[in-house]
Amino acid sequence: MTSTTLTVVGLIFDMLGAGLLGYELFFGFPRKNKLEIAEAQLQQLRKFLAVMERMIDAYREPPYTPAEKLAEKAKLRSEYKASEDKLQSEVTGYGEGHRIKSFYFGVGGFLLLAVGFVLQLLGTIK
Repeated sequence: MTSTTLTVVGLIFDMLGAGLLGYELFFGFPRKNKLEIAEAQLQQLRKFLAVMERMIDAYREPPYTPAEKLAEKAKLRSEYKASEDKLQSEVTGYGEGHRIKSFYFGVGGFLLLAVGFVLQLLGTIK
């Protein structure tokens, strides 16, 4: 191969690598952040519900019967069921598959940039 051909092929690899890294930067990273935010919100909601259920369990027995405590817990769960389901669907929607795809796009972009750089270097040395 001629030096010009090596340099042009190296530039093409660099453009492809930059495109893959651009995908990771503009689509992968924000989606990862949305997933982490949804997971944190879901975890916080579940902690809140657990604390509230412990508070309901701490109600005094003479004014409240065990049946009333169970009814309060069921009411609490039904109030927050829609929020919990929505957050759970967000977590599964962003999912693990996107993390893997984003990782491979980032690694592939970096490798293409490295190969392109080496090809351009060979083109200038030759």
